[in-house]
Amino acid sequence: MERLKANATVNKEVKKEKSAPAEEIKEESEMDKAMKATGFYYWFLMQVEVSADDNEQDLKKRQAERFRDLLRDKYNEGKISSTCNWEHAVKHIQSDPRFRILTKVSEKKQLFNAWKVQRQKEERDEKRLAIKKAKEDLEKWLQDHPKMKPGLKYMRAREIFGKEAVWQAVHEDDRQDIFREALSYVTKRDADLNRETRKRNIKALAEILESMDQITYKTTWAQAQRLLIENPQFADDTTLQSMDKEDALIVFEEHIRQAEKEHAEVKEAEERRVKRQERKVREDFQKFLQQLHKKGELTSMSLWSSLYPVISSDPRFDAMLTQDGLKTFDFKLFISSLDNVFFDRVPVLDIIYFSIKVLSTYCILGSTPLDLFKFYVEELKEQYGQDRRVIKDILNDQKKVVQVDTTFEEFSKWVTSAEKGLVVDYGNMKLCYNSLVEKAESKEREAEREEARKKRRQESEFRHLLRAQQPAVDSNTEWANVRGKIEKEKAFLVVSAL
Repeated sequence: MERLKANATVNKEVKKEKSAPAEEIKEESEMDKAMKATGFYYWFLMQVEVSADDNEQDLKKRQAERFRDLLRDKYNEGKISSTCNWEHAVKHIQSDPRFRILTKVSEKKQLFNAWKVQRQKEERDEKRLAIKKAKEDLEKWLQDHPKMKPGLKYMRAREIFGKEAVWQAVHEDDRQDIFREALSYVTKRDADLNRETRKRNIKALAEILESMDQITYKTTWAQAQRLLIENPQFADDTTLQSMDKEDALIVFEEHIRQAEKEHAEVKEAEERRVKRQERKVREDFQKFLQQLHKKGELTSMSLWSSLYPVISSDPRFDAMLTQDGLKTFDFKLFISSLDNVFFDRVPVLDIIYFSIKVLSTYCILGSTPLDLFKFYVEELKEQYGQDRRVIKDILNDQKKVVQVDTTFEEFSKWVTSAEKGLVVDYGNMKLCYNSLVEKAESKEREAEREEARKKRRQESEFRHLLRAQQPAVDSNTEWANVRGKIEKEKAFLVVSAL
């Protein structure tokens, strides 16, 4: 009965809303007649029709909204879903009075389909927001949980938190990512806390050491520890007492270094002066090697033993021997102290190498002359590839080809005649010359072998020509008889030309 009353009420509303505009236009008054006579009447009718259309649109909107309310209510009751079809939905909504607000089935279907699309979009958004919130809740929960410690493994975390609702609310893959992020956050947070505590302890200990007059630059770490135990400021600070021992030692060492600073200034200045002087000595010796290279005396093929007399006679060599610990080591005095018997028994080159080895033992810092010599020669050897390319470019530009009989002096003139050839190392030039001569000799030998093979082929063809003659050629055959037959043959002509 209540449903019938509700239906009647809705139908009355619909009829009233539809008939209201028509009733207002039915009655015709005297004023209407007067307006007709003046022409104003028709303008007024147009305005009324426009108003009626607006009312009709508003009515449609209200009806559509009521129908959507019906769908929302049934959805909330669980009667329909965003995935059900129209036939299924009609079974659950047709008994509601709002179902008959719209008369056309097509309009109802259109509104239903539009509602489904919108509802599905809302469900996706709601699901996404719910997943996002669950992730955020889990991340916050893990960050604040006391059992989340740096180094905790995921498998162990799953055993600890696996029964928690906030843990189960997130998918396994997302849960692993969130756990890693939360673990990274906890690790960073604990590291920041430890860093701040460490920073505070370092500062506090440094201030205590600064205030203790008993500690000087001569105080040892063992003595300082005994003095700290007796210090009231240190004894009352429980956080400071748990300070890392290595950090405490570092603070103490820094304090001692600061105390020693003034004492060591003169010594450090002297060491810097000595290092500058030694560097200058090494640079001068390297310039000396460069000068020898420019003169052509030092090349990539040079040996220390052959150049030692030249190098050792230069004062820059003596300056190298007086570096570092060798200031009090007189190399010449060392050599002269060896008796003549020693010189008689040991070759001179062995004495030189032995002397350099002794120098290397004394020379703790810096490089020996032999070291710098080896480094320089090695650099020249490494330059061979570049020098070889330069030489090839010069020969190509001059259209020169190295033959077997080309002399090195001639080759050297070709290279040095070009400006870029002046920087080519003499030893590398010699190596390149030898390589090109070997290549030319190899080509010549190959040409000779090819010529011999060609000659053997021609002789073989001539013998084949003789064997092919009829009657057969034997030891009694006259050459004059055979020649007339074959003198126009190619094999005969080729052999005759040899």
